[in-house]
Amino acid sequence: MRELQDYGTMVAGRDTLFVRARQARITEVKIAELTGHSRNTVRKVLAEMRLAGHLKD
Repeated sequence: MRELQDYGTMVAGRDTLFVRARQARITEVKIAELTGHSRNTVRKVLAEMRLAGHLKD
């Protein structure tokens, strides 16, 4: 159970980090390369964050 909670915390931090990177004008492809996440994951997270109003491009 603790591992799942830790993972949830990490994912939330990941999403914020993706937003900050994008706001710094780092491309989605570069974010994916640097983090080891797939481009699809980066795009999905950023799209969700845009819908939630946390990111404007």
